[in-house]
Amino acid sequence: MLTANFKCPRAFHIWDNMTIDYLTTCGICNRPFSTYTGLSHHLGQEHKGITRKEYYDRFLKKPGEGICARCGKPTKFSDRLNRGYYVHCSQKCTATDKDVDAKRRTTKKALYGSETFNNHAKTTETKIQRYGDPNYANGDQIRKTKLERYGKQGYNNPEKRKATKLVKYGASNYVNAEKCAH
Repeated sequence: MLTANFKCPRAFHIWDNMTIDYLTTCGICNRPFSTYTGLSHHLGQEHKGITRKEYYDRFLKKPGEGICARCGKPTKFSDRLNRGYYVHCSQKCTATDKDVDAKRRTTKKALYGSETFNNHAKTTETKIQRYGDPNYANGDQIRKTKLERYGKQGYNNPEKRKATKLVKYGASNYVNAEKCAH
């Protein structure tokens, strides 16, 4: 945090000669700012030849930033100076990142007492509100995706299913007997 006396160019300004804690300064003209929003506005008004991304790359970007933490592809700039670049290049990389999963599990454990908590009541309520059906699933989209990817609307991957059962339960033909006993 920077502390500075900044003499406002307008003589009647009530903050003249006040000591204020500043978060950052403009890398071009060294004017101090207490928020990145103020700095961003300043760039648009006083330094019109440089975009927020160009400014960030030149003055704020850290080594390794702008590269997906999961796959190594370039990430997008958030267009906000206080955020910089996104950590991941896609929702898929975010969803499959082990660090994100660990944080999600820790948060669920702290808030709900279980790492795998899902609010089924809220999910059901939302489905009823949006679709009028508590068991709604977009079957048309599922069939369309399976047709595009695998050439069959009802495709299921038996090899993947067997491999998953082998890893999770130690047997490729595992069936949960408790679930099946009605």
